[in-house]
Amino acid sequence: MQNITMSQMLKVIGVTKSTFMKTEEALALRVPRNQKGHREFPADLVSHLQVLQDLAEAREQDLSALAADLVTLRLQLPLDAYGVPSADDYLQNYLQSFEQELAEIGLSLRDFVGLETQLELALPKDQRGNRCLNRDWRRYLQTVQEKMAQGKNAYWVVYNIPTPNQVRPQLAHASAYNPEY
Repeated sequence: MQNITMSQMLKVIGVTKSTFMKTEEALALRVPRNQKGHREFPADLVSHLQVLQDLAEAREQDLSALAADLVTLRLQLPLDAYGVPSADDYLQNYLQSFEQELAEIGLSLRDFVGLETQLELALPKDQRGNRCLNRDWRRYLQTVQEKMAQGKNAYWVVYNIPTPNQVRPQLAHASAYNPEY
């Protein structure tokens, strides 16, 4: 099969030009170009984009919103030659379970990434190198969410709530540090 034009590709996968352009920019896709500089879409690229579009529809999102989520989460995914992430069962299951765990805590993906960045969290990784939440981390994030809702700031959280991978030192009695106590 020969390459197709952008307008043909848009009809095949069922997205608007602006949605595709946002997706292309977010994922830094490497779409081949012809001699005139126009994008040409090989069949394998179109099929990979269609799989991503199907995943976006299953998640009730548009393609650019899914791309934004993938970029926001900084997921470790295999890419094809054009920079399209593999939308295999792993990705679908990962996104569904991760978002469900966050929803149980009361966090959206964006809220989570904001907290993770602000607090410089080091979450455990799964077999593919993507962040995962265990019971301790869910409990920690729930506590952080509650404290921040009470008006505590990130500075307070960092110094008062140890992360699951930190060991809070046991404070000795003050007399151990100050002989005049």
